[in-house]
Amino acid sequence: MNARCRSIAISMMVLVCAMGRARADAPTTEADEARAAILDAIARGDVDALAARVVMPLRVWVWAPTSPCRTRLRKLTITDTAGLKAAMPCLAALGMKPATRRLHRAEQTTAMIEPGVRVSLTLQRGDDGVLRLALLTTPLHADDPAIPSLDRERLEAHRVAGTPDVAPDDAARAVDQAAPRAHLDASFTLCLDRAGKVSSVTAVDGVASYLATARAAIATWSFRPFVVNGKPVPVCAPLELWSPHDLVSLSDGAFNALAPAAGAELIEGARVSGNPQVAPDDKTKVEIQQAHVTRLIANVRLCVGTTGHVLHARTVTSSGFPAYDRELEAEVLTWKYTPFQLGGTPVTACVGVTFVYQQH
Repeated sequence: MNARCRSIAISMMVLVCAMGRARADAPTTEADEARAAILDAIARGDVDALAARVVMPLRVWVWAPTSPCRTRLRKLTITDTAGLKAAMPCLAALGMKPATRRLHRAEQTTAMIEPGVRVSLTLQRGDDGVLRLALLTTPLHADDPAIPSLDRERLEAHRVAGTPDVAPDDAARAVDQAAPRAHLDASFTLCLDRAGKVSSVTAVDGVASYLATARAAIATWSFRPFVVNGKPVPVCAPLELWSPHDLVSLSDGAFNALAPAAGAELIEGARVSGNPQVAPDDKTKVEIQQAHVTRLIANVRLCVGTTGHVLHARTVTSSGFPAYDRELEAEVLTWKYTPFQLGGTPVTACVGVTFVYQQH
């Protein structure tokens, strides 16, 4: 395992241990079971079994790997069993597989279509208590329906050159000094050609002084080709870059420069105040219970300034309950650390911290 992967794994364990022992295997949820039944019925082409697990009208807005199905499923409303039967060949052709990512919502789950398009399955609980499929969606490319819009995790898995951590250059820093801010951000739509080379980078939003720097860095990236039905295809993906001033990311090589082999002790041991065991408020606890969820996972990225105070906290992976996400961010902003140093000089450092909350 390289230094980057090792540091990420270590840092993510800090609050899992602090908040209680995590289970070796995540429990199967009702949404998981509903997804398994739905995907199995589709894979077998069993219209009756699928009809028993959907809500009519069923809305389907998905990207499909073949042209006829792409046109049919881009915006489809199925109102009866006959419509479901007509759509079944295209639904089966999607080849949906369960996704590993949990959304921690009782009535939503995910699947994946190759070459890496995430499918959202929105479920609805009937009067009989059974979860049924009400909405099937994927991101849809605005300009070209033939181009799949990829999940960011799958995009990164194909990376062969470049780094997703883009620090601002001197020019960007100089411009931004006139209006200091805790971080710089930029969002783009990134498109790759059949060879995995960057074909276009379209800015969506961001700090002007950082956009040009980020765009230039992205242009140097390359990826292994994405393949559909045995043929390489062009793809696009939403992209968000975020960089604090004087960034030292504890998830890359600088982590080891700060304290070789220190691992979790560096992060947890450097905190001098603040409570890592953050429980939801009573109202959110009731909502969690009603959602039949027993385990929440959220990841918060925080940046510690040169005085040891937390400058910025942002939820990277939601717990599925917005009120709890806001509570985590608010708590993290109260934490204080011993300033991190490089070469004896205090620096701003950023790290992702994972919170695990279990409710029984």
